[in-house]
Amino acid sequence: MSIEQDLVARYGQDVLKVKRQPRIPPRVAKPKHRLVVEPTRKAQLVKELRRNGSKATICRHRETRETTTHLVMTNCLPAFTKHAKRVVTELPCAQILRLFGQRALKPASANPYTIGQSVMYGEIPGVVAGTNGDVCVIAVTMLGKQHLRPLHYDRLRPG
Repeated sequence: MSIEQDLVARYGQDVLKVKRQPRIPPRVAKPKHRLVVEPTRKAQLVKELRRNGSKATICRHRETRETTTHLVMTNCLPAFTKHAKRVVTELPCAQILRLFGQRALKPASANPYTIGQSVMYGEIPGVVAGTNGDVCVIAVTMLGKQHLRPLHYDRLRPG
């Protein structure tokens, strides 16, 4: 006797008729808020959320010197998400910025070289052909051909 026949014998024919569950909607954060989710696997959760069209970022939360928890901030969490353990809370975006702060601005470049200035790269003389931030593009003539080489300005000296 098969399992199906045994179930029908015990509970009747209605056992095999499974009711369809209605589609469960995702949990959506309020406008200008983010859901804070504790993941089982953070990178896979972010991939899964972005594949579904949600915004997601990983944030580190340092509880003590030894323990660090990784949290994922998202605007929408679909039901039955595979790599989400639980939703911790829902926070306003302004409070998240206060908690984690913003990245410090990169200091202005202190590149001392200008275009046309002659420089030395080791024993090789050259001319600065262009600058971009901390990088100098130098023009070097070797074996009768001119070569352009991008170098950090620390590797050059005036010459």
